Amino acid sequence: MGEQLYIKSANLSDSSTLSHIGIKTWQETFTGIGHYTSELVSDYTETAFSVEKIDAELRDRNSWFYLLSDKENGEPAGYMKLKLGGEPECVKGERIVGLERLYFLKRWQGQGLGRQAFKFALRQAEGWGYPKIWLSVWEHNQPARGFYEKMGCQKCGSWDWAFMSQGRRIVDLDYIMICHTGL
Repeated sequence: MGEQLYIKSANLSDSSTLSHIGIKTWQETFTGIGHYTSELVSDYTETAFSVEKIDAELRDRNSWFYLLSDKENGEPAGYMKLKLGGEPECVKGERIVGLERLYFLKRWQGQGLGRQAFKFALRQAEGWGYPKIWLSVWEHNQPARGFYEKMGCQKCGSWDWAFMSQGRRIVDLDYIMICHTGL
């Protein structure tokens, strides 16, 4: 069955924790896959998950962060970010919530926490009156793609996901997936 998931809304006092989890998860997940060298990952995450950037995201009224752990008030195992807006063309015009991040540190993966967090995201979207969620996943991240497929998500398109690292622009292909909340 796995561990019980505890979910806590994150706020500005959690910025450094969210930053740490984002950086560590990216390092554990992507370093060594394809063009993702440790230098590229370090350079990207230093900016993408800086405390200042996380602070700005936490202040966005269209974003919600949740710390995820296996114990009430326990050490965070990961975090999730839900967001309104920024949808890709394949879902434009739909009433939909974005699951922008669902990150778990490696030692917490495979224990059923991700499944519980994903179901929470569906319930949140449904509670807000949204019948679907969308997410973006790198074409080469097979574990994540497989997880989302098991959770009922279907590919509906793709987009180029671009970022800067080591002074150059990197472009990856991400698949866009949607999942119905039950509404």
